[in-house]
Amino acid sequence: MGLFSPAWKSRNEEKALACVRATGDQATLERIAREALTSRVRMNAAEKLTEPERINRLAAESPDHYVRSTLAGKVTDQALLQRLAGQDEDFLVRSKSLKKIEDELFLAAYALKINHDELAQIAARGIRSQALLAALAAGCDREVVIRECLDKLGDQPSPEALEALANGKHKLVRGYLRKQRVRAIRGMKDKGELLRAAREETDAGCRVAALETLRDGKLCGPEDRDALYRAATADAAVGCRTVAYGILRRLKKDLDGEWWAANINEATDDQQLSLNLQRSDTDPAAAETVADRLIAENSGDEVKYIRARCTMGVVEALEKKLSAGDKAAARVLLALYRSNELNPALSGHAQAQKRRITAQHKDGMVDSTVCGETFTHADYRYNETLLPR
Repeated sequence: MGLFSPAWKSRNEEKALACVRATGDQATLERIAREALTSRVRMNAAEKLTEPERINRLAAESPDHYVRSTLAGKVTDQALLQRLAGQDEDFLVRSKSLKKIEDELFLAAYALKINHDELAQIAARGIRSQALLAALAAGCDREVVIRECLDKLGDQPSPEALEALANGKHKLVRGYLRKQRVRAIRGMKDKGELLRAAREETDAGCRVAALETLRDGKLCGPEDRDALYRAATADAAVGCRTVAYGILRRLKKDLDGEWWAANINEATDDQQLSLNLQRSDTDPAAAETVADRLIAENSGDEVKYIRARCTMGVVEALEKKLSAGDKAAARVLLALYRSNELNPALSGHAQAQKRRITAQHKDGMVDSTVCGETFTHADYRYNETLLPR
């Protein structure tokens, strides 16, 4: 440093900082921010700048990214902010500039094009228009941006926003729309609209919402039993069977058995099987119906399993048939005991019954051909599968 150099050019940083603290002249501060020997001194000088022209000039021209990032938060010129956000090499400069940009169309275009998740999220965060947020979410494939837009839309998006989101293909957008539809259905008060939703909605969650609203809201009386039954057993109800069965159990309790039986007989074979399976633990006739269906479907070489988990009532019905000498029941029981569809609560019982069938086989009560075919189909050896160890 020369003999007459200013104190802010001192190599002693504390001495230079003291000079900055004592200086209020804007021209001097701008010069210090440009020419001081250390970044810390230059940053302190930049922080004291208040004149917009000097701030904008330094933010655009300074080679020191610390100075530019310090000043980016002070820039008010929107054109300069857009240029800094789009062209500056420093992340802090770009992020601080983005937070001050007011042009929402620029922010939306920036979020779509920028190949940087955090900057794209900051841009989306600056958008307030629901229609623009929805359009951005629908047209973007970056999850962090979509989440930001959907969070800002909240639980009560405008009709325009929902219309814009309808064009979105991303799973987050589809999930958001589904939640909005479910919320709308749960808020319905019109019985006819709810019954229509329970029958016709393509999304299982929406059908569940409609059925639950009908059930919990007690909107349907005895005069609506036919319509409610049709909604609960419609083809569309597949996928929300737990709720549908809840509706049907309520109907069975409230209505006379003759009406119930007449309507059950109109159901398809699969619906009848599922309904009987639901009742099989408390209704021996239903359990026997399922057992007969299982035996009929497993009469060939290929062993088939029912889709729903088996119940104790069905197992007991099959065991009664086995005790009565029905060899086909043994084949089905063995298949069920090996099936992944078996109710876990029956696993201990299944092990006991395996030993029982083994003993019956030894005593000649179960045909060895039946057991042998069953094990061959499953690629198991008899001794490895059933014999107690």
